Amino acid sequence: MRRWQAWVQPRLGSSRLAGLAAVTVVAGTLLAGCGQNGEASKSGPQILKDSARALMSAHSYRLQGVVPVSGGSGRFSFDVAGAHLGAGTFTLGSLTFQLDVVKGTDYVKSKTLWAHADGGALQGVLANKWVSIPAANSFAQALTSGLAVLTSAKQEAAAILKGEAKATRGPTSTFDGQGVVQVTEGAGTATSKVLVATSGTPYPLRVVGQGKDYLNLSNFNQSFAVSAPRGSVSLLQVIAGLNAGFGSGTRN
Repeated sequence: MRRWQAWVQPRLGSSRLAGLAAVTVVAGTLLAGCGQNGEASKSGPQILKDSARALMSAHSYRLQGVVPVSGGSGRFSFDVAGAHLGAGTFTLGSLTFQLDVVKGTDYVKSKTLWAHADGGALQGVLANKWVSIPAANSFAQALTSGLAVLTSAKQEAAAILKGEAKATRGPTSTFDGQGVVQVTEGAGTATSKVLVATSGTPYPLRVVGQGKDYLNLSNFNQSFAVSAPRGSVSLLQVIAGLNAGFGSGTRN
C-alpha cells in the first residue's frame, strides 16, 4: 500500500477536482482490497467465534507466552507443526525442559525434571538426555496434560470461546505491525483480552490474562521442521531396569 500512496501523492497538487475525486475512489477501492476482513465492526461474540474458527483451520503456528504456575510464572515457546506434531521449550517454576511431540510419542530433554519424578532415582540416568515416552503412558499424560490447552488448537479455541457470550468489542490498534481489534471477555480476576487480526484471516494474535500472563500466536501455516530426536532413551525401558513401578494409562 505504501507504493500506491507514494505514486498518488506527488500528483495530487496538479489534479483537477474531478481527477482528485477519481483518485480518491480508486485509492479507497485499493485500500479495501488490502485485506480488511470486517472484524472491527462485528460484535464481540462474533469476533471470538471467527477467531476460534480461524485458529482451528490453521495447519501450523507458533505459540509464545507467560503463564501462571505455582508460586510465580512460567515461560514457553512451542511450534505446532501439525496434528500431534510440535516442538518447544518450557520453563515452569524450577523446571526447564524441551518437549517434542511426534505422532504418538513425546520426547523430553531436561537437566532437572527427573529429580522430581521418582525421588531422584531417574535423575542420574536421564538428566540432559532425550527421553522417549509413549503418549498413552500415564507419566507422559501427567507431564503434558497441563500443556495441552496451550499446544492444542482445539483446546485453545475452546478457551478463547469460554466467555464469548458476554464478550465486548473494544478499540482497534496494532500488534506486531498488524491491525487488531480487542475483545474483552470474563469479569473480575477472570477477565481476558483477545486481539484479533482485522486484515486477512481473523487469527487471534494475542491473549492477555491477569497480571503478566499472555499468549502470542504467530507464523500461521508456516513450515516447521519437527522430527524425532536421534539417540533418545526409552523411559519405559529405563523404568523396567530400575523397577520404578510406573504404570500406563490412556490419554484423554
